[in-house]
Amino acid sequence: MTKITLISGSTFGKTEDFAEDIAKFLKKNNFKLKIFHGVNFSKLSNKGLWLIITSTYGLGDVPENLKNFLKILKKEKPCLKKIMFGAIGIGNSEYDTFCGAIKKFNHYLLLCGAKRIGKVLEIDITKNFCLMEYSKPWIKKWIKEIIV
Repeated sequence: MTKITLISGSTFGKTEDFAEDIAKFLKKNNFKLKIFHGVNFSKLSNKGLWLIITSTYGLGDVPENLKNFLKILKKEKPCLKKIMFGAIGIGNSEYDTFCGAIKKFNHYLLLCGAKRIGKVLEIDITKNFCLMEYSKPWIKKWIKEIIV
């Protein structure tokens, strides 16, 4: 059974709820999950498979519960060569900084040597009210890519 560490960042809780929906879907597809809504970097394994789901607020800012995680990636640049990850961002396309948080995580994870599986999924909250339905095709494709 493949293990996934699901990491979510949320300001008002909608992204956490969405992450829980994704977790249920993954569990139904025989994945074992460890879920963090916000995370202390020291609790993460430096190998394995991560799925990062985060909203963006303000001017492309990372939610408060993921700020320290991003700070460690930027300043300490830990070696993450044994990490593969997927990335889902939620934002408002009316802003120039649309999905800025997930773009930052993608950038710094790649700089630390992690390998992204699939494309980054950017969800426009103003056009896609049912996050799970919108993201299912991406999730199904991502599952196929990690099983190969």
